[in-house]
Amino acid sequence: MDQSCVEATNLDLDVQLHRDYDDFSGMLRQFLATIRLVDPDMSERTTIGSLRGWIVWDPYAGNLAETGDAASVDATNLGRAAWEVLDESDNVFEAAILLDRARLLPEWRGQKLLGSILDELLDLLHFSPDHTIVVTQPEPQKPEGGPYEHGPVRDAAMARLCAANRVAGFHPWKQGPVWWRPVEEML
Repeated sequence: MDQSCVEATNLDLDVQLHRDYDDFSGMLRQFLATIRLVDPDMSERTTIGSLRGWIVWDPYAGNLAETGDAASVDATNLGRAAWEVLDESDNVFEAAILLDRARLLPEWRGQKLLGSILDELLDLLHFSPDHTIVVTQPEPQKPEGGPYEHGPVRDAAMARLCAANRVAGFHPWKQGPVWWRPVEEML
């Protein structure tokens, strides 16, 4: 598939949901979304990446900070930031997505796809973008997998990742490492 003509309408997500047995509150559901692009004549699907994290259908049912901490080290900061957004907002949210990993194959990076991919996920789940908190903690990964060592290579990769998050509609939450897709009135 020609990378220069990628459109949001060509995205196809396959989402698998699982109970998170470490989540004793029952608030979280783990998800894995396989991201595919569909060619215009619908004859071929090309897997280009994946999303992984947790979905919360009722973010007011319990303390997301505690729930995230109990579920996973990776969910700790995400749950805390989502809980703070809930606490500080006048808006009522119907759902939260704690996005642990967003991965695109190297040849598909730089195409400004993350925002469209997240919009497709929200649409598939029937979540309103204006009433769903999406939080993530950017951490660049080496092409062969695993995080970069601290230094100039990681710094450059982090700068590219943060730029991609901004294009996708994310903003840093306060002074911490978590980024979120905000409701416009809260900016």
